[in-house]
Parts: sequence; C-alpha cells; structure tokens
Amino acid sequence: MLEVSRNIDNDIIISAKAKRLAGAVIVSKTSVKLDSAKFTPSLDNFKAYALIGILDLAFGRYVIFAKSAALVATVQTNKIFRLTSAEAFLVGFSISDSNSLDELTLAKHKLDRELLDSIIHTINSGHTYFCETYDITHSLQHNFLQKSDVTNTHIDNRYFFNFHLLHPHLSQPEFQPFLTKIICGFVGQTVLKLSPSYTLTLISRLSTFRLGTRYNRRGLDLHGNASNSVESEQIVFSNNLSSLEICSFVQVRGSVPLVWKQPVDLSYRPKIEASDSNQADVWKSIQKHMFDLKEMYTDDKSDRGSVLCINLLNTDGFEGVLTKKYEKMVEKLRDEKIHYVEFPVNKYCKNHNYANLELLFSRIQEACLDNGFFIADGHVPSNISSLNNLKISRLQAGLARISCLDSLDRTNMTSAMIAKNMLNYQVYSIIPIEQNSSLQTVRKQLLIFQKDVTNLWADSGDAISILYAGTRALRSDVVRTGKRQWLKGSFDDGVNSLTRYYLNNFFDGKKQDGYDFWGGKVHLPKLEKIAKTEGVMKIRQDLRPIVPDIVPEFISSILEPFLQALQSFVKDTLKDHVKHQNNRKMGHIDEKGVPHSYVGFVVTVMRLYLPRYISSWWELTFGLVTFTYMLIFVRIFGMNGAGLVDKPRLSGNGETDETE
Repeated sequence: MLEVSRNIDNDIIISAKAKRLAGAVIVSKTSVKLDSAKFTPSLDNFKAYALIGILDLAFGRYVIFAKSAALVATVQTNKIFRLTSAEAFLVGFSISDSNSLDELTLAKHKLDRELLDSIIHTINSGHTYFCETYDITHSLQHNFLQKSDVTNTHIDNRYFFNFHLLHPHLSQPEFQPFLTKIICGFVGQTVLKLSPSYTLTLISRLSTFRLGTRYNRRGLDLHGNASNSVESEQIVFSNNLSSLEICSFVQVRGSVPLVWKQPVDLSYRPKIEASDSNQADVWKSIQKHMFDLKEMYTDDKSDRGSVLCINLLNTDGFEGVLTKKYEKMVEKLRDEKIHYVEFPVNKYCKNHNYANLELLFSRIQEACLDNGFFIADGHVPSNISSLNNLKISRLQAGLARISCLDSLDRTNMTSAMIAKNMLNYQVYSIIPIEQNSSLQTVRKQLLIFQKDVTNLWADSGDAISILYAGTRALRSDVVRTGKRQWLKGSFDDGVNSLTRYYLNNFFDGKKQDGYDFWGGKVHLPKLEKIAKTEGVMKIRQDLRPIVPDIVPEFISSILEPFLQALQSFVKDTLKDHVKHQNNRKMGHIDEKGVPHSYVGFVVTVMRLYLPRYISSWWELTFGLVTFTYMLIFVRIFGMNGAGLVDKPRLSGNGETDETE
C-alpha cells in the first residue's frame, strides 16, 4: 500500500512505509523526484494500492492511483489483484474559482477531464490486474528467459499495459519500488480437486501495440503489430507443498495478419478493404509480424516447434477475401516454422454442431504436443532476478495463433477447446511419478472439472470482447456448456450483436481516445490543437447558454443541445449553402458530420440525443429506436453514414501506429 498526501503547493507526495521504503516521491508540475527526507502527510491523505501512471495533458500533470482492489488468483504464493477503482489527481493546481480562468484554459481543463474519464474507465471496468511480488506482464517462460541465455527469444513490453504512463521514470532505479506494472485482460482461477489437488490459473494479456476498438483497429499496422492481440497463459501447479512443479501453456489470438480495415459507416457489416500484400510496405509489415511471432515463441536452436496460424474464417462470401489473401501470404512466406491451418467454423459446426471443433484438435494435436509447454520445478520467486533458481524441465517451443473476423467469438471457442485438451497433458506431465497414473486416467478425472475450466475461458472471452467490441462474447454458452442453448443463447447473442452495432458506431471513437493513451500514441501538441479549436468553441457554448437560467435544469438539458445545433446550422451551414448553392456535391452531411441541408440537420439532432451509455433495457431500446430512424433517413436520402459515426480524435485510423 502507498500513502498519498499533498503539501501546501499541491504537489503529490507518495510514500511507501508499508514496504519499508525510506523517503517519498514528490510529483510537482515540473518534476518527479525522490527525496530521502521523511515527510509528514498534510492534505488529502489517503492510501492507494498502486501508482498507475503520471500523465502530462493539456491543462496540467495528473497522477493516477488505484484506490481499491480485490484478490482474484495466485501463482503459488504470489497474489494477483484485480483493480476495481482508480482516480486521477491534478498536481500543483487548485481550481476553486473557474471564473478566473480564460476560455482556452477552461477548454484545456475540460478536454483533460474527458480524456481522463476514458482512461479511468478502463481500470474501473475491472479488467486490469497487478501482482506486487511477481511480473505478470510476462509468461512464466519469458520471465525465466529474460535472465538466461538458453535461447535468443525476443521479449518486450507489449503486455505491460501502463508502460507508456510510467516509462519516463522506469529507467530510474530509485523509483522502481513505487511503480506498479499492470496488465489488461483477464485473470481467473479454479481448483482441480484431484489427488493431489492442483490450481489452474488463467492469465490473458492484451497487447498495447495497436490497442483499440473493433472497427478502429483491424488487421496489422505498417509496423507488423496486430489489433486485438492477446496472449493467454494456462498455468497449473500442485497445491501439495512437497511438489513444486509448475506448468504453463501459452497461445495467442489476434486480428487476421494482413493490412486491412473496415471503416465504420452505419452499415451493419462495413465493407472489408484489404491492402495488396505485394506492396512493399504491406509485405514488410506481414513479414515483421511473423518474424516477431517466431522470435518470441519458437525455439531458434532446434527444429522443434512452429507457429500454427489457425484461420477460422469462411472460405467464401464476405470473409472469403481475407481467407484467400491469408493463405497466399503464408505460401509466399515459405517459412518452415509457419504452418497455415484452415478451419471454417461456420462450415464444420453447421446447425450448431460445435462438438465438431474437436476435429480441429485432431488435425493439430501432433503439432501442439511438439510445441509443448513450459515445465519447471521450484518456487516461483518474488524477485525476478532470482528466476534462474527454477529448475527447467521443458520449454514451450511454439504456439497456436488463432484468428477470425473479430478474433473474439469463434476464436474464444477454439482457444478454450485447445486449452481444455492440452490441460490433460499439463496435469499428466507434473503428476507425481509414484502415483503411476496414465494419461487416460488423468483425462477421466479432469472431466469432472470440465465446467469449471470452460467457465474460466468463457469469462476470459467475455472480458476481451468487452474491451474490444463493448459487449460480452457471442456463443459464450457454447464455451461454457459445449453446446448451443437455443433460446437463451440465441437471445443473448442477438442483444449483444445489436449493442455492439450501436456502440461501435457512436461511442468507440471516445473509447479509442482513451486506449491511445495506454498505447503511447498521444502527444501534447495534438491536445493543444484540439483545445484551441473545438475545445474553445464548446466552452463558449457552455458560458453563453441560449436557454435562460429560470428554465428548470431538466428541460434546459433537453433544449440546450438542440438550440445550440440550430444556431450553428443557421449561422454557418445555411450561409455556406447559399454561397455554394450551385455546388450539388455538398451532400446532406460531410465527413466531419457537419450538416449541409435540412435533412442532414434533422439526423444530426437525432444523434445528439442518443444515450451515452447502455446500462439498462430502456437505454438500449431508446438508442436503437433513435438509431433506426437515423438509418431510415440515411438510406432514403443517400446520406454519408461515415459523417455520423463517432471517430477518434487523437490517432485517426492507426494504420501507421508506431510502438515506443
């Protein structure tokens, strides 16, 4: 636990007496320094679980703390916590009288609060985790290999979720005890009550390289980073203190490894736009992605192991274009470490016959066993520098890379199926020799706990789906039970599909802005520009409302947005329309969402009253009804739907994202 307070200059003082650390970190407007003196807390005293990051935004500097957490799992004696709430604190300022601030300063402050809300929402959603005694941003194998010369494995910080919020201070050893690494994704646990009993811990880590939402981030960027890239690690260890063997099995998911996109435009299924793989920069990106997979997950010193590129897309129709390009891409690579496996789930599991997923495992079983898993003997240490004390029995020499269109629903069913099958081999590999158990015996014993295991994977799939698409995963009933629940499953999937449709069109832009901070894609000059333009305009509207103060607030909150939009339409749009009345190419709405006709104005007004969050049936129903009327207008009048969707303000489409 950290102890946090302020001094009279409103600097943030962070001490860690519980960790027996002398001195404190002092965060001021211009510096972050460690002072060895002992400080007496003065203002705003509170305790925090972790320091998440230090951010410099348009208005000022902020320190983000995790204020509450819950224990969710262990890896041997190392405790993993889920963060449940966080708060950002402004450094060096006290805004007690906003009337003394000019319009630009107010615009900067308002922009900061909007962006911080998006950043904090990621933590408050319950999908971030930390461990004070063990580095969970890496798998067990990567943690071991970091301190060894067994292989030339490439290991980076892609799963260190708050890296970009802390990286200016990571190179300073004196700050290390005060900083906390977190992951975003899922951590869960279940006990397998065999004899002896075992604990299964599942850790799913979302990469910050090309981090984003469903339609804002598709495929690869031009640096070889895949969107919705997740590393899932299934860890098994004995609860018998006399046996310290531990086993880890890793697989990854990610968007189809091509350069492609689906620009959102109000259509239910936006058109796929795939770049030509023969273009030099596109092919370089694909090669880089595959090279990274080999460098990170295959054994470069032996012929054993490979990357299994499992494609679950349809081979024809809407998805067929990606399947054909994917297959040709792997053929062109001609790499003996890269194996392409095509398994169109919708074809093999037609009529909800999802038991046929096992056909896929029968095809890849030999390769999965050849890739193997990580096995070690000893305590997982609480100090990374002592990881070499583990006695390594086996390294995982390759892995499965699974993808479908969203790399969510079909992908999660397949990941769970592979993990369930490999669990038999994991437990069998670390079971005491004296028990003389056969693989068949272990498989039968684990059948009792199959529901617990599949529920764990279904929960992980839900978490990743919420982060990327805004709802729980589709077909999660198949993951949990192995079969389709016709009424409830179909109904839940229908609701989730409609909710995704709504959120992806109207709210993922703001969500993407928050993700761009976690991904290190936001720079101060961009924020300054936004504050000076649209920020100042919004502040002027706030300071000069059209509705008089005597009108009740509830009525005013309804009338004010409409009147502001009408005033802007009359003042600017109609004047431009008269000026360009002979230009028939103006259309009803432009790419920026500015109306150029009465019909366009009506639709943009509808958009103003869409619910900002979907937390009840009423909000979903109202949002979808309004959305339906908007679609009717858009279709009848041939309007540009792309001008009505919520777009990211900070990083655009992310095709040229760079990792830092």
